Amino acid sequence: MDAGVVVLSGPNGSGKTTMLDAIRQILHAGRLSQNRRISHYLRLPNEPALLRAVVSNRADQRGRRPFERQQVLTDEATLACALVPNGGSSEKRFAVLPGKVAPQELQKYLLEGREWLQPDQYRRVLENAGVSRSLMHILALEQGRADELSHQKPRELFKWIMEARGAQQVLERYTSARRQYEDSVREVSRQNEQVLRYQAILGELERKIRRLDEHIAKKGSVKDAEDIKRAAPLQVMITELSDIEKRLPDVRTRSTALATTVDRLQRDLEAQRKVVDSLRAQSNTQTEIERVAEKEWDDAVGINARLSVEVERKQEAAAELATIPEEDKTELEKGLACARSENFRAEQLRLDRISDLEQCERLITDLERGIRRYPIEVKSTLEALTNVGVNAVLMAERVEISDTSWTTAVESALGNLRYAICVRQDEEKLASEIARAHGFLGPIVSTLSTITESTAAGPLKFTDAVPEWIIDWGRHIILTDSAEIAAGASGLTQDGTRRDDYGIWVGQAADRVLGGSAIRHQLEQARQRHGVIALGLAAAQKAAALSAQSVEEIEGRLTRQNRRNELLREVAFLPELQRNLAIATATRDSKKEERDRARESLAQAERVVLESERWLDRKQDELEKRTDELERNRTAVADMETRKAFLESDIDVLKSQLSHQLIDEAEAGKLPPLAIAERELERAQKALAGC
Repeated sequence: MDAGVVVLSGPNGSGKTTMLDAIRQILHAGRLSQNRRISHYLRLPNEPALLRAVVSNRADQRGRRPFERQQVLTDEATLACALVPNGGSSEKRFAVLPGKVAPQELQKYLLEGREWLQPDQYRRVLENAGVSRSLMHILALEQGRADELSHQKPRELFKWIMEARGAQQVLERYTSARRQYEDSVREVSRQNEQVLRYQAILGELERKIRRLDEHIAKKGSVKDAEDIKRAAPLQVMITELSDIEKRLPDVRTRSTALATTVDRLQRDLEAQRKVVDSLRAQSNTQTEIERVAEKEWDDAVGINARLSVEVERKQEAAAELATIPEEDKTELEKGLACARSENFRAEQLRLDRISDLEQCERLITDLERGIRRYPIEVKSTLEALTNVGVNAVLMAERVEISDTSWTTAVESALGNLRYAICVRQDEEKLASEIARAHGFLGPIVSTLSTITESTAAGPLKFTDAVPEWIIDWGRHIILTDSAEIAAGASGLTQDGTRRDDYGIWVGQAADRVLGGSAIRHQLEQARQRHGVIALGLAAAQKAAALSAQSVEEIEGRLTRQNRRNELLREVAFLPELQRNLAIATATRDSKKEERDRARESLAQAERVVLESERWLDRKQDELEKRTDELERNRTAVADMETRKAFLESDIDVLKSQLSHQLIDEAEAGKLPPLAIAERELERAQKALAGC
């Protein structure tokens, strides 16, 4: 971007304004583009943003670098700005470093170090480097408002430019010197005008005296000039006629010699063309002979090359055959089938373990993010309700067990009641249909039957509104520390055994879903299962690798046996190919000698033809030149004879009109040229008219 004019072009939203705002920030301009703030460019509110620009730091004519005060002596310098979120605003940190610094180093310097520059320090650094505040004003023009520059006065624009270029003091000194110079010029002009007035008066008197003396002399000069003007054309004609009479005999002699030369060259060219045609016919015959010889040699080379490759391939096959021991192919195929079957089973087991491990890792990730894992019937029902716009709340998310030692017992006693879903009364029917379609495990409860008055009931604590029956259940459940519950009594033991009117219940919940402890329990179980699956995967991978190695080893042996059978068939034709190769080699050498002789003969014939054609071209060029020269000479003779007759007639007419003195001066060449005579007459007439 070091050109005189830089154009940023692109569609809306392509980043043109963002580029300009980045330049404004890196140069510490006063503000951003219209309707843009720093927060607009901080996509992550709590994460800092980093700007970097690599600028020139070359020395000027005096050897001074823009950032040498900061000990930056390289040809390039890095300007960096970090926008660090600080409460409701952003803190700006700046740096000027030598060379082209990587973003990782800038991040460490600006975010972890303490040597960065404050905004005021950075502004002084830029001003020392030549970035003035007027330049900041120009950079702050809004997008689409650059035409405001045209509304400024020229003097204001010039002042901005001089300030931006750092020459404001020079401009002020220049303005003062210019004002003094204009005052001096006005004073000199006034004095010159006074001198000119006096000189005009004196000159007027002198001109009147000279006019009287000049008038008489100029009248005589006009008459002499008129006579000379009439005689000047005669002198020109006499000179031209003399020149023609001198040159005409030589031109006529030259034309005769050229006509003889042209006739001789035409005869030589005709004879040479016949010779060249004969040589070309011989060359064409030799070309055909060379082409036939070349083709026969190419065919012989091709046959020899194919046989050589075939013999070499057969010899390589024989050498390879000697390295392959013979084995029972049938036994190898049986062993390969068994090994592949074992490898398939091992690979399938490995893939199953990988799938289990990936599922377990996704479960751990969800649990670490606080996402509970419910049975598939519960999960699918909740998703379906959300998709149709039903605001459903799972009771399990609002119930906590105050004493974790009773977690297993309480969750086992509640069973599928833990998955109760609370919905509005007008959505009960729709929610029931969706729950039935997905095989939902728990009850659908209207929010009208939920209460928030009690925050605890027995072993349970509630974080929000829950169904009234869960509160009653918590208040009436009897927890007992004994291992058994007496007959006729009701209660719940810590191992999950419970007695009620229906009898003794011993079933335990397979998972935990109540409160935050359920997430921790599920996460612990998932991590334990992850370890077990990882061990199983390592064993499955080892078994798969061993079985794959066995398959590869048997396949290699079977491939070598197949290759051995192919080599046996190929090697059988080796002796016959070797005999054919010897014959083809002898034929190739013979055809090569014939081709070389034909090439030499063709080259000799082409050289002779080329030399003859060159000689013919030279003679043709010479004939054309001599013909053109002959035509020019003949034209010149005709023109000179015509001009001679015309001049003789005009000369006789002029002599009859002039005095003998002017005729003698014209024949002697003493008169001035006609143009000079005309100028002298015009000058004399003007001089006389001005008297």
